[in-house]
Amino acid sequence: MNTAVTAAVAIVAIGMTDAATGMTDADTGMTDAATGMTAAATGMTAAATGMTAAATGMTAAATGMTARAANSSLCLKVCAMIYLGHMFIDYTTTPYTVDGPMIEVLDIITTKLNTCYEFVFSDLPSPGYKLANGTWLGAMGLVSCHECEMVGAPFPMNHLRFEVVDFSIPMYIESYVIAFESPVLEADLAGFAKPFTGFIWLLILASIVAVVVGIFFIESGESFLLRQQQRYLSHVGCGSSHRGHWTSCLWTLGAAVSQASTWSPQRDSVRLLSGLWLLTSVILSLVYRCNLKAMLIMPKIQVPFNSLEELMETDIPVYIPEGTLAHEFVIVAPPGTLLHRVNERLIVHYDPPRAIQDTIDGKYAAITTNFVMAQIFHDIFSLTNSCPMYIASEPVFTGVSSGFAYPKGSPLKHAVDPILRRLVEFGILQHVFLSAIRNGTICLKPESFTRTNNSLRPLELEDFYGVFAVYAGGMVLASVVLLVEVALKGHQRIKGRPELKDRP
Repeated sequence: MNTAVTAAVAIVAIGMTDAATGMTDADTGMTDAATGMTAAATGMTAAATGMTAAATGMTAAATGMTARAANSSLCLKVCAMIYLGHMFIDYTTTPYTVDGPMIEVLDIITTKLNTCYEFVFSDLPSPGYKLANGTWLGAMGLVSCHECEMVGAPFPMNHLRFEVVDFSIPMYIESYVIAFESPVLEADLAGFAKPFTGFIWLLILASIVAVVVGIFFIESGESFLLRQQQRYLSHVGCGSSHRGHWTSCLWTLGAAVSQASTWSPQRDSVRLLSGLWLLTSVILSLVYRCNLKAMLIMPKIQVPFNSLEELMETDIPVYIPEGTLAHEFVIVAPPGTLLHRVNERLIVHYDPPRAIQDTIDGKYAAITTNFVMAQIFHDIFSLTNSCPMYIASEPVFTGVSSGFAYPKGSPLKHAVDPILRRLVEFGILQHVFLSAIRNGTICLKPESFTRTNNSLRPLELEDFYGVFAVYAGGMVLASVVLLVEVALKGHQRIKGRPELKDRP
């Protein structure tokens, strides 16, 4: 009996060894098992089962099956996590569905290594962060404990993570940016003043003053030199009488705004200066009119902030995904620094759909990488053809390298890094990423290019409020001048005829 059991155990070992090396000696195993007793027959069944399982594992390795098609222990254990732009997990299906650009990259790597891969999931589907007791959560925790052989998506590197894992060569360079709800487009009441800069307006004002003073002094000089023509010049010059002075001034202003005047220059010296001013006025008015339409059509965009410093001056809460590099920096930031001030209004969780919706609704500003925002913009624009969020022009910090993570001392790094280097140098990694977020780049352009069909908006009544205000101000000023003139003339009339004072 013992001899038969020993023979059966030997047959099991022989069967498993033959299966692992690709051999098919099932017939020999069955013949040897037939010489035993009932226990030998049981051993023969175990041998056949072990041989079949090993053969299945060999087939999976040879064909490069992925986690979605195989769960053999011979495959690479890859830690799955949610990192928008690279990888995301659908928890609504069973088993979980992992998708993203990195699936294509992992397929290339495992094909080159002639193996397969299967996903391992953590409780925190993010890169993870270090707790006060020294343990790590998320993907970093699985890799540091050797529960998986690599992380399936590149994520930012820093010195704390380098202490517990080995990173691959840099695959991407990312930046941390601030996202917030898109500002409301408003009519620009000061649009009529936008065709020229403030400096140009000052030069125009200085030119008007210079022309008025020039005409005044030329007419005054001619009146002094030609006293015999004083009576004639009193009707046409600006140095002869107050009426001529004000008329020439109004002519100078009227020429600038393309309005006619009853005064006209008579002397050659005055005509030369007036002709130059007329030419200058024509050029200025043409340029102004051409730019005015564009400035009125262009909406006014009032953004609440454009940098982290400006964000801290508002009362807007700040959201940071749990386990990201920005979250780590905020936690360890020394007191008194700008990043430490974020803790006073920090909101932390790892629910991407909720975070996206809350950011669109303006409940808080989100700090994340430009790769993540590009993926979010792609998804939103593909569904709604709109860009409900904007990116602050000044990033929080830039030049962050991201790559795969391996356990410390893992030989897999030396096998995968040469493949990644070739993918980077040939632009395949960049192509894979840009293909996945092709619509996301639209929302990263200036606002005027993100409207539907890239068309300019039509003018509305609000766009002319500024122009109406100028006209209304002019009418009020003219009415005041008219009332003053009427009152002064009435006063002079009464003064010249004292008998009118006694009338009831």
